[in-house]
Amino acid sequence: MSDINMWDMTQIGSLIAGVMFLSAILQQLQYLRPFLMECWHTLVGYFKPYISIVFPEHQGRWNKRSKAYKAIELYLTTIAPDRAKHLRASDVKKCKNVVLSMDEYEDVIDEFKGIKIKWSSRATEPTQQIVLSSYGAAPERRRYYQLTCHRKHREFIIKYYISHVIEEGKAIAKNTRRQKLYTNCGSENYYEETRSMWCDILFEHPSTFDTLAMDPRKKNKILNDLMMFKGSKDYYKKAGKTWKRGYLLYGPPGTGKSSMIAAMANLLEYDIYDLELTSVKDNMELRRLLIDTTSKSLIVIEDIDCSLDLTGTRKEEKEQKSDQEDEDIIEKKDKKKRSELTLSGLLNSVDGLWSACGSEKIIVFTTNHVDKLDPALIRRGRMDMHIELSYCCFEAFKVLAKNYLNIESHELFATIDQLLKETNMTPADVAENLMPKSVEDNADTCLNNLIKCLENAKEEARLKAMKEASNENGEKVQDDQEVMKKSSNKSEEDGEKVQDDEELSEDQESSDSDDNMELRRLLIDTTSKSLIVIEDIDCSLDLTGTRKEEKEQKSDQEDEDIIEKKDKKKRSELTLSGLLNSVDGLWSACGSEKIIVFTTNHVDKLDPALIRRGRMDMHIELSYCCFEAFKVLAKNYLNIESHELFATIDQLLKETNMTPADVAENLMPKSVEDNADTCLNNLIKCLENAKEEARLKAMKEASNENGEKVQDDQEVMKKSSNKSEEDGEKVQDDEELSEDQESSDSDG
Repeated sequence: MSDINMWDMTQIGSLIAGVMFLSAILQQLQYLRPFLMECWHTLVGYFKPYISIVFPEHQGRWNKRSKAYKAIELYLTTIAPDRAKHLRASDVKKCKNVVLSMDEYEDVIDEFKGIKIKWSSRATEPTQQIVLSSYGAAPERRRYYQLTCHRKHREFIIKYYISHVIEEGKAIAKNTRRQKLYTNCGSENYYEETRSMWCDILFEHPSTFDTLAMDPRKKNKILNDLMMFKGSKDYYKKAGKTWKRGYLLYGPPGTGKSSMIAAMANLLEYDIYDLELTSVKDNMELRRLLIDTTSKSLIVIEDIDCSLDLTGTRKEEKEQKSDQEDEDIIEKKDKKKRSELTLSGLLNSVDGLWSACGSEKIIVFTTNHVDKLDPALIRRGRMDMHIELSYCCFEAFKVLAKNYLNIESHELFATIDQLLKETNMTPADVAENLMPKSVEDNADTCLNNLIKCLENAKEEARLKAMKEASNENGEKVQDDQEVMKKSSNKSEEDGEKVQDDEELSEDQESSDSDDNMELRRLLIDTTSKSLIVIEDIDCSLDLTGTRKEEKEQKSDQEDEDIIEKKDKKKRSELTLSGLLNSVDGLWSACGSEKIIVFTTNHVDKLDPALIRRGRMDMHIELSYCCFEAFKVLAKNYLNIESHELFATIDQLLKETNMTPADVAENLMPKSVEDNADTCLNNLIKCLENAKEEARLKAMKEASNENGEKVQDDQEVMKKSSNKSEEDGEKVQDDEELSEDQESSDSDG
C-alpha cells in the first residue's frame, strides 16, 4: 500500500513539474498569445450559439467618452440594484439615499419583450504604462460594457433593443442632470478614471439675473441675446456659422463679472468649464481641452490679461531690446518650465476650424483692463458682445436694497441717488454697507451707513483731485530738472533692462502649471462651518501688486543676483489672479458657511483688488492698546476692575503707542511677591520709557530733516553761483567778440 502511495506522489510531482514547465514556456512566448486567443475564439464560435457586442468607454484618437457607454451606464442603474450581486454605491449631494450601480466584473440579466440579454461590466487591465501624445503617461486600462444574446435574436437586438437602451439612458440623463463646474486638471494630473483632463464638482452658485445689480436696460439686452442664442440652432446652420457666441466682461474689480457668469449659466442651465490658462502646457493641450468640452456649456477664462502674455505687446517690447539682452533673457527663461501657449494658438482654438467641434457653446473672457488686450483677441466674431460692468448706479442700488433689506422705496433713496451720481462706488462696496451687521440693524441703520460711506468716498476723491491739481501746477526746482535731465539717459538705458527682468518675473509667475490649480483643489476640499485663514498674506507670496515698482528701484546687478537666487530655490508660482478667482470667483460657491480671514501687518502693501469689499467684507484694524483694552487685561491678569493708578495709565496710553501684548507682559506677575501695585507700577515705568524713546526719536528725525534741507539749500546756492559765473564769462566773451568785429569793420 505504501509503494502505491509513493507511486501516486511521484506521478503527481511529475505532473506538477510538467505544468510549471509548460507555463514557463508560454510566458516566454507572449507573442503567441494573441494568435492562440484568436484560434480559441474561432473554435468556440462554431459551437457557441451566442453573440456579443462591446461598447467601449472611450473611442477615437482623442479618447472622447462614448455617449452610448454613458447612456448604457445610466440605463443599467435602473435594473442593477434588483438583479446584480455586486453593486457599487456612490454619494450624491442633496440626496438622502446613495446611488447603486453595477460593479466591475459583474453580470446582470435584462429582459426585453420576452428576450433575455446579459450585460457584463469588464475592463482590460494595463500591462504597462503608455505615453499618450504630449500629455504624460496614462494607464492602458479601458472599461467597456459587453452585451450577450442568442444569435437568433441578432436582428431584433441591433434594430430595436440597443436603440431602446440608449434612448432610455438619455431620458434618465435629462431628468437627473445637474449643472457642473469643471476645471482643467493639468497635463501632469491626467484624470485616469475617465481619461479626461477635466475635473468637476456640482455647480450651486445662487446668482440669477434677478439678483444682479446693474442697469435694467443693459440686463434686458443681455437676457434677450442669450435666449435668442439658445433657440437659434437652425438660424446658425442656415447662416453657415458655428453655433457659439463670445462675451467679453470688463470693468473694475467688484462690479459683478463672476456673478454675471453664474447668472448666465443658471439661466441657460449650462455647465461651466473654468479654463485656467496658466496650467495649459501648449497649444495642443488647449485644443484637446476645448474638444473635450460638451455642448450646452460656458467656457470661461477669467482675468485673461493676467493669465499669460496674450496682450499683443510682446513684439513691440522685444524689438526695443539689444541682441545680447535677448539672448540673456531667453537663456534665463529656458531654465524654468514655462507654458508654450501662444496668442495664435488661443485664437485658432477659440475661433478657428477646431471651434466647430461641438455646438451650443458660449465663450466668456473677463478682464479689469480691456485696453491691455490684443484687438485680435476681442474682435467681433470672437467676442461678439462687449459688456462693461461699471460702478453702481441708482437702478443697481435699488436691486441691492431689495436683495439685502427687502425694501423698494425709502425716504433716504433720493439722497443716495444724488451721491451715487457724484461718487464712484462698486456694487460690492454698496452691498457690504447694506448688509446688516447685527440683529439690531434695520433699513434706516444700513442706509445711513451707506450715505456716510458715500460722503467719505466723495471727500476722498475731492482731496485726491486737489492734490493732483496742485502737483501739476506746482513750480519745479531748477536743480531737480537738471538732475532729471542728467539721469534721463541712464534711466532709458536701465528701463529696458528692468522691463526685461519684469517680463522674466511675469513669465516665471505663470510657468508652474500646478500652483493655481492646487490652491483651487485645497479650497474645494474644505468643509462647511469652517474658517480659512491666510496669515501674513503680504509676506506669504508676491501678491501685493507692487512688484514692478519695487524692481524699478533696484540696480541691474541686484536684479541679476535676485534672479540667480530664485533659480536656486523652488518657489511657489501662485499668481494674484489665481488667488482672487479661487477666493471670490465661481469656485467660491463650492460649499457654504465659510469665513475667509487674511492677516497682515502692512495693509497698504496689498493689492486693492485683493482686499476690496466682496472679498474682504470687513476691514478690522487691531491697533495699539487703549484704556478700555487695558482694563480688560487688568481684569484678566490681576483680577482688578479699578485702581488709583488707572488715571495715570490712561493718560500715558493716550501719549504712547504700546501693543496689548507689551501691556499684558508688564501686567503679568513674575514672582509670588508681585501684586497689583507692583505690576501697575512696572507698566507705568515701561510706558514712561517708551514715551521718552519716542520723543528722542522724533527729535533726531527732525534734526536729520533740517540738516538735509540746509544741505540741499547750500547745493542749490552753489549751483546757482556757478551758473552766474558761467553766464558772466559768457557775457565777457560776447563783448570781446563784438569789439573784434568792430575793429575788423573799421579796417575794411
